[in-house]
Amino acid sequence: MATLKDVARRANVSVSTASYALNNRPETKLETREKVLKAAQELNYTINGNARDLQRGATNICALVLSNMSGPFFSELIRGVEDESYDAGYDLIVATTNQIYRGASFRIMEENRADGYLVFSQFVDAQLLHRIGTRSPIVLIDRKSDDEILSSVTIDNRSGAETATRYLIDNGHRNIMFLGGSHQSYNNQERLDGFIRVMKENSLNFDDIHYADYSEKMAHELTVRRFRDKKIPDAIFSANDQMVLGIYKAAEETGLRIPEDLSVVGFDDAEFARYLTPSLTTIRQPGYLQGRNAAKKLFALLEGKEVELNDPPLATELVKRNSVMFRGGGQ
Repeated sequence: MATLKDVARRANVSVSTASYALNNRPETKLETREKVLKAAQELNYTINGNARDLQRGATNICALVLSNMSGPFFSELIRGVEDESYDAGYDLIVATTNQIYRGASFRIMEENRADGYLVFSQFVDAQLLHRIGTRSPIVLIDRKSDDEILSSVTIDNRSGAETATRYLIDNGHRNIMFLGGSHQSYNNQERLDGFIRVMKENSLNFDDIHYADYSEKMAHELTVRRFRDKKIPDAIFSANDQMVLGIYKAAEETGLRIPEDLSVVGFDDAEFARYLTPSLTTIRQPGYLQGRNAAKKLFALLEGKEVELNDPPLATELVKRNSVMFRGGGQ
């Protein structure tokens, strides 16, 4: 049975362009639509019945779907999407995956109530993304997919984690704990891979890996137990800054001093990072730019423009502050 990808290849267009043509999107050029329809006929490709619903008019609405909206990183991301949406003349709906799977916001995607979707959540499964993506453009944020109907905007999570881990090692730390977010998260896996790679390069043990779902509360509960049991590493690399708040609280409750007894590096460069005591050394990621670029890519797709499937990852930067203690030279 022919697939949408087969039709796109036969018509010599992108998968997303083939989808828009078959769905009768108004921004698709007549010449392109005719070429795609001809390819579909030659391949006996059957258009999904749900896709025909797209013959409705454009809504001038885009939807941003997030795993949650807590924490300063998401506010920066939302601000970037919001600014680009305003400039492009689109209204913005923001929903969380919890809402999506409970009813009303789920229907935003299922009933195709927006012209396009920005998705930053590991909880929206691949089947749903593909089904929606055959009708409307989707841009994934900080997540990649093998599905060629989906495009993405990411940051260089792996390089950022390598930089953070190398900085700790260069400052004499050997027993380093990795505190991760979610097992399902693409960006967490990339950060973990970066951590493991540098630890291996330096012949160091990398088994001290734990997960706290990017949650301050879970990070506090996990680390306070370890500290009270005297399981104290030289340093902790936290996969986001929000969990660092839990680490700092656990250290205070158990009498540990940062950085004298425990060095800490975070990831995000949240606004509060500079105001912690001690101020947090962390990896800065461009949340605002990531949101703005993702929205810009979505609007280009809505205009029928050809775009790169996966943009080059946005660069991260180490911000050195006061949460890391020098304990001797690196190897």
